[in-house]
Amino acid sequence: MNEAIQNGFVPPVGCGFTPSTSSQFKSACTARTDSYGTDCFNPTSAAGTNNIDPACSVMSTPVPACGTTFKVPIAITVFEDPAWAGSNYLDFTNCGGGSSSGFVPLTDADIDTKIAELNAVYCNANMEFYECKTRQRVNDPDLYNWFDDPSDPENGINDDDESAAYDNANVIDIYFVGGINGDHDCAGTTGYARLPPSRDYFLMVYRGTFGTTFEHEFGHYFGLAHTHYNTVLINPQTGNPGVDNPDTNPVTQPENTDPSNCGCLTTDDRICDTWPDPNFAAVAMSNCSFSSPPQPALPINPNLGTQTTGVFNPLCAEPVSTVLLSNIMGYNQFQGCRTTFSPCQLNKIQDALFNCRSNLCCDDPIQYFAAGTESVEICAGDPAPIFTANTDCVDWYGQAIAGTALASGVTTFAPTIGTGIGQLDNMTAGSYSFYVQDRNAFGDCRT
Repeated sequence: MNEAIQNGFVPPVGCGFTPSTSSQFKSACTARTDSYGTDCFNPTSAAGTNNIDPACSVMSTPVPACGTTFKVPIAITVFEDPAWAGSNYLDFTNCGGGSSSGFVPLTDADIDTKIAELNAVYCNANMEFYECKTRQRVNDPDLYNWFDDPSDPENGINDDDESAAYDNANVIDIYFVGGINGDHDCAGTTGYARLPPSRDYFLMVYRGTFGTTFEHEFGHYFGLAHTHYNTVLINPQTGNPGVDNPDTNPVTQPENTDPSNCGCLTTDDRICDTWPDPNFAAVAMSNCSFSSPPQPALPINPNLGTQTTGVFNPLCAEPVSTVLLSNIMGYNQFQGCRTTFSPCQLNKIQDALFNCRSNLCCDDPIQYFAAGTESVEICAGDPAPIFTANTDCVDWYGQAIAGTALASGVTTFAPTIGTGIGQLDNMTAGSYSFYVQDRNAFGDCRT
């Protein structure tokens, strides 16, 4: 399948949260001019060091307290229309394949596979996505046939606005739909995401389980621009950063044409280890390599660079790469080529997680306890109950916010009998709350 049909679009824009405390990296969210890397860094700058920009050789955020990844909560809702009679995501008539019509459900197996692929790639950012809420399937013909403007044929209401009713607070909501703005087959927009700060959601059509558009849109959600980024992600007419498609409202910004990659901190995507990218969407290739020497002539050969495993997390099987044609945030058309992030992109993703998306938090106690064991009733004078979590990667608290952990790194917890803060008064009737938090949380997330 042609990779071009997998590309989504990303409405804007930058954010205004507290910058990262790291002295080596800027926050991904304090200004549109944030940059990552070393000016003039290029594929020949780091011979013998795996082409890793020295400014991006280590992560700017702490190592997880236990395990290897920070847990990022998601919730998946699949909108369906069993009565749909038009084209579906298995219709490849416009892509050199066979036809298909009528409603075809998106299988749980395909979703599970895609989440596994997502986690394999984001492992290098020390991140792992998990479903915090029970997966939903909703029979909704209007949202299945998604229109993000008032031309919606079902009710004339922008489905972007209507879908907010299904949002889960502080969780990344992923909405799967049959098609966007009338395109339900193999072609057309595959999905879109908003750059931070923004509502915690993004949209994906059923065929988004093919290719790497899913991973690509998560990159936008965490602040990454396209590697060929040469437009300001804002509508010049309306100035609206939250709705408009930058691909149809371009504003020229500096593009890097220096053969040494000098100026990379202020041009293109402002990430120095993604090299100048002319936008490969219109370039025909027979494989994942550009002709050598590049035709047309480019400042830097996009085939150059290095793929390396174990850069930030030795347990990650997927490599990080400075080969431009392999970059997930590019528009390389050839199927199967977009597979990796660069080290500087991974640093920006983590900065965005900690500085722009730190509100993400799964508040469902079922993630830690067997059903029915998160609440216990005792009689006056009884000993303190013992709570058992399904992991020892937790801290136990007696307060919803602030305070010192009562226990850390243990699966079982019994409150101390007493009348003080964080204690259980077993002689006085009432409700007493204690809290648990994942030790790998990247914000204050107690439940």
